[in-house]
Order: sequence, then structure tokens, then C-alpha cells
Amino acid sequence: MAKKPIKLTVLQSKMLKALEATYSNVTDSTKEVGISRGTHYQWMDKNAHYKKEVEDLNEGLLDRAENINSDPVLVQCIELLVIVYIEEYPHFSIMSQSKT
Repeated sequence: MAKKPIKLTVLQSKMLKALEATYSNVTDSTKEVGISRGTHYQWMDKNAHYKKEVEDLNEGLLDRAENINSDPVLVQCIELLVIVYIEEYPHFSIMSQSKT
């Protein structure tokens, strides 16, 4: 029998809304919600549904970034932000995920 997915808690739902509002800035989001960064990453490790929601949110941000090619200055700023994000959180970057 398949395992039931773990549902989101109220705090996890608040964290997702905060991540969306801060463009996935984990530090600002955790401060807003009142949890530690470690708690966020524990949720990512232990709750597949929460992790998927965070990944979908990040993917949506990347999709939006890809659609603004008409402004080269803005594109350069976003590319720099992505590089900084990947350097700071290499274990959550798209490029570090194994292909199965």
C-alpha cells in the first residue's frame, strides 16, 4: 500500500507564502514566519509535499525570469542572483540534482 503524502502544517503554508513574497529568500521568509532556517531545511528533507511546493515556487521564479529577455540589464541582474543563490545553496540548485 502506498504511503499517504504528509500534509502541510499551518507554519509550512505560511512559509510557502513568505517564500513567494520574498522571491524565495529563505532568510527573510524564515524571519517573517518565526522559524529557523534549519527548520525550513528539515521540512524539505522530511516532507516531500513541502519540498515539491518549494521547488515548484523556485521553478516558477525561473520561468518568469526567462520571460524577460527584452531587458538585458534586468537579465544580467537575474543571472547574477541565480549564480549567488546556487553558490549559497548548492545542495538545492537545479544543476546539482541527480538525473534518474
